Amino acid sequence: MSTSSATTTPSKQVTVPAWQQWIRWLYLGAAVLIGASLVGQVFFAGAAVLVNPAYWAAHRGLGNTIEFLALALVLVGLGTRLPWRVQGLGGLLYGLMLLQYVFLYLMPQVGLPLLRALHAVNALALFGVTCVLIVQVWRQVRGRDYVSQERSVTG
Repeated sequence: MSTSSATTTPSKQVTVPAWQQWIRWLYLGAAVLIGASLVGQVFFAGAAVLVNPAYWAAHRGLGNTIEFLALALVLVGLGTRLPWRVQGLGGLLYGLMLLQYVFLYLMPQVGLPLLRALHAVNALALFGVTCVLIVQVWRQVRGRDYVSQERSVTG
């Protein structure tokens, strides 16, 4: 009586070379840095609206930094050999970052200035995607694939 190996093994463990594991940690660190920077963005936007408009310069500068970090995240992601869905989140993050400029600068030029407000809504999406990305990369770095474990236990 043999049973399927898919139901008896908790999850498929893949050995990752040490250099690749370091790149994954770097990727995770960049994602955490982007998340923290997004919180800083909200802070500087609030400070500019509620305290002093001079804070818009810090908001703008940090936005440019986040754009650079998001692009670096996509490029570093190529060396991580993370699953395509996880790397896709990094690409989505960069795409959402580019949308910030569309909402802020293009909408008034096409006669839809009210849609500039989507800049703030998109910031929520940026933060949400970043949080999901951090969790997914953390699971990969720590070597735990919870979805596979759940399927094999119930499967």
